[in-house]
Amino acid sequence: MNVLCVALLCLCLFIHDITATSNIINTKNKGKEKTLRTDVDNVIEQLGNEKWEPNETPCVEKTLQLLHNVKNFTLWAVWIWDSIQQPVGILYGSRTQLGNYDQCLKSKGEFRTQYCLADIKLTDPGIDRQEDVNIYGSAELYLKTPSKYGRDFTSITWGVCLPEQCHPESVSKILKILFRRSYFSPLTNSSITVTSCETGESLQYSTGFYVFIALVSILILVTLLSTLYVSQSLSVKDHGNINALQRIAKSFDLVNNYNKLIEERDDIPVVNVLRGLTALGAVHAHHLQIINAYGILNDLGLEKVHMDIIYKVLAFACDFIVRKCSEEIAYIPREIQINLVLNFNNISLEF
Repeated sequence: MNVLCVALLCLCLFIHDITATSNIINTKNKGKEKTLRTDVDNVIEQLGNEKWEPNETPCVEKTLQLLHNVKNFTLWAVWIWDSIQQPVGILYGSRTQLGNYDQCLKSKGEFRTQYCLADIKLTDPGIDRQEDVNIYGSAELYLKTPSKYGRDFTSITWGVCLPEQCHPESVSKILKILFRRSYFSPLTNSSITVTSCETGESLQYSTGFYVFIALVSILILVTLLSTLYVSQSLSVKDHGNINALQRIAKSFDLVNNYNKLIEERDDIPVVNVLRGLTALGAVHAHHLQIINAYGILNDLGLEKVHMDIIYKVLAFACDFIVRKCSEEIAYIPREIQINLVLNFNNISLEF
């Protein structure tokens, strides 16, 4: 009987110890959950520490409302915050961080947003190019150093989605807070300039856009009318005796320009291929200009791809020329070929 009582007493003590230990662990875990902070908490705290002007109060209140709902994982708020892309790929030459324009302006609910673009200067540009950058040194030195073909890494364009009550100055302050919490915070010489903000209802095209569309439309119309005029009014016999207006129409004629591009003349026939390659190179150059101007893709990747294309096109053109020249030389008498080689050798020795 005494043994049974002792056993029951030990069992009760054991269960009590397990329960007490479990309560302590749960209390510690709850304390950790309370102290766990997210990036949204940091942004909320830094917004509270920032100095704001009285006219910026509506912007701050709406931004805090947005962030608190993001923290609660409310759909309309997460929808807006999800449209903002943190800058990535900057070291590989990705200079444009647009986020999601449509998702920003098509927000859920009654919360009104605007899409803003900002130019961010990461650091001051360097002067000299370096073939190799010390990978154990500062990343700022890498950003200051132009690439092999002179590409710059010191600035990016960042697109963000914020409440429509925010003026450009307020947007710049909020972006500085977002920028400081990233891994680029050690860059002390950075600056942010908001270039444009637009809402879904206030989207307006600039005067330059309408001028460009008008000029392109006029050129297309002139080309079509000139082609129709030449095909209907000018015969082959009339092409030798035409006035100035007819010459202008003929210069825009699609059929005439196409025939001139592919026609064979008395020169080396391979020149026709070179004309095609030249046209291809012109189109590719415009493509390069657009991509480089707006930083749509990774600059370092483009350097390798585009230089490979240029080298292959040049090699292709040179191969055509060499083959044709070899064919033409085959028709030259043997004695003349020997004299040409001897003369070339003498000239080379003199140099």
